[in-house]
Amino acid sequence: LVVLEVLSDSTEAIDRGRKWRHYASAPSLRAYVLLSQDAHRAEIYHRTDATQAWVYESVEGSETSLPLACLGIALPLAEVYRRVEGPGEDATG
Repeated sequence: LVVLEVLSDSTEAIDRGRKWRHYASAPSLRAYVLLSQDAHRAEIYHRTDATQAWVYESVEGSETSLPLACLGIALPLAEVYRRVEGPGEDATG
């Protein structure tokens, strides 16, 4: 239902290009999530129920959540990045 990719400098173009086109053609995929490795930021492509069209959404900041409607959950970005150290952020846990 969901594919999550962590973006890196060496793979970002492939994740946004060839991989995205491949995943988007899978009828069972409901959400494709790109996670930044440098900041608390996620880009979500999700299918709408009515038209099956892909919709883009972006969330950023440790106080926001990653919405995954197809799973009926929203993951706090602070939890997604809990053990990740980044610019200006400390790893916790």
